[in-house]
Amino acid sequence: MATAKKKAPANNPAPKKAPAKKTKPTEQTPAALLVAGLPEKERPFAETLAATAYAMKAKLEQQLPAYETAELVQTVTSTQGEKVIKQNPFVAEFRATARDYASVVRELQETLAATGDTDKMADLLDFKKKYNVV
Repeated sequence: MATAKKKAPANNPAPKKAPAKKTKPTEQTPAALLVAGLPEKERPFAETLAATAYAMKAKLEQQLPAYETAELVQTVTSTQGEKVIKQNPFVAEFRATARDYASVVRELQETLAATGDTDKMADLLDFKKKYNVV
């Protein structure tokens, strides 16, 4: 048995569609500007690397003041009442992010070396050198 669609009553017109939103022209991100000189085939991968590097850099810069004052280890009491010394999870996360950042920057540098555009990534390299991220 088929069901018929209900029509809107004559005194209630159908709702109007919302006007289309005006969009601003897309602004190029720092990652897009960094990889602009690459061939079209390599650009999406390199742009993803660059965006990741910029996001990691922002995260590290945000966490840096807390990292500088954080203790390297924590004393934790186990369920049996024993006191155990463990590495501070915040410090471990910060160091892992710094290590990953260095890896991403290194890979991005190798990708951009083909076009000779490594000068554009000076801010990423300066951060890596400033905090001695290997």
